[in-house]
Amino acid sequence: MNVQQTLVALLAQLGMALCLAGVCLRGRLPYSRCFTLHLAACLAGNVSVVLWPERFYTLGWWIARQTTYVALIFATALELVYWTFSRLEGARRTIRRVLLAILGATFVSLLLLPDGGGYDSVRASLQPRMQNGTIWLFAATVGVSLLYRVPVHPWHRAIMTGFAAYLTVFTVLLRLLTVTSWNIDMLDVLNALDPLAYVGLLGYWTWAAWRTDPVPEVAPEVLQTLQPWRV
Repeated sequence: MNVQQTLVALLAQLGMALCLAGVCLRGRLPYSRCFTLHLAACLAGNVSVVLWPERFYTLGWWIARQTTYVALIFATALELVYWTFSRLEGARRTIRRVLLAILGATFVSLLLLPDGGGYDSVRASLQPRMQNGTIWLFAATVGVSLLYRVPVHPWHRAIMTGFAAYLTVFTVLLRLLTVTSWNIDMLDVLNALDPLAYVGLLGYWTWAAWRTDPVPEVAPEVLQTLQPWRV
């Protein structure tokens, strides 16, 4: 790692630590445990590369970390779907159909992974397809919540919109890396640009984690019914 990459990685670690502190100290941990686990995994992976670059600054470790991160993001999306629609029968039926379609399409795309390109090419195809499915999960959650006028907690909204924007950028960068046949120079570019985009995302999440929640626009009785984990 060069000096610039190290500085960006340290800045990302600071952002992750501040965001995790906000989640814990502002009582947001029960709102999404999968998201908190994702942040902790990202922090651990980032620290490993900075402290032991000779061992962990490798293509294989990068792919392993990113695959783990995407799996945790996918779990976060499913968790937020549950928290948002678990108490609404009509919306739950609709989102269940949408989820089955998205999960089915994602599963089929994973079955169609290339099997002749070795470890790296399989992982290179796996991540974008999982990310596409995750982006659609977040988009479906927001869309159905708007359709049924379901109140969404501001922290959940920040997680979903942040992930959707970041994953779109990351998928484009990963696609460029695949097109260039995982050229080491292009990998260095991705390793530089991806943390910068993630630092911006962490800044948004840190602000959302530490801010005081706005006064809900619905009655406390409604929130107690729809969001028992909140009140």
